Amino acid sequence: MLEINVRFQEEYLRLDSLCRDFFESKRGVSLYIEHMESTEEKEWSQISGWESDLRALKRMRHIRNKLAHEVDALNKRVCSERDISWIKNFYIRIMDETDPLTRLSDLRNQSFFKRLWRKIKRLFGGK
Repeated sequence: MLEINVRFQEEYLRLDSLCRDFFESKRGVSLYIEHMESTEEKEWSQISGWESDLRALKRMRHIRNKLAHEVDALNKRVCSERDISWIKNFYIRIMDETDPLTRLSDLRNQSFFKRLWRKIKRLFGGK
């Protein structure tokens, strides 16, 4: 069993656990990916790095599945230090609320409050 693969799995499980807590679901990273995939382009296109984050998350999940399900995968070099760093960084981004779905939520909230403010201004004679 290669140590790098074990470290990858540990970091992935840590991220998956955070995502499960985030969504209050057992599906973790997979559900995070599904939410990203179901977001309309008019929204996600306003968030820099959306596509690259989605590709990377899918790649990390693929590596995890390979390690978990393929015979002898743990004894082969399946991941890199860069993969482990990416997972750690994404975990931090979720904690710092700078991940894609949190940024999308912020964007939606800003849009809601802008519309609400316009309605209030119209009601009270503003432009």
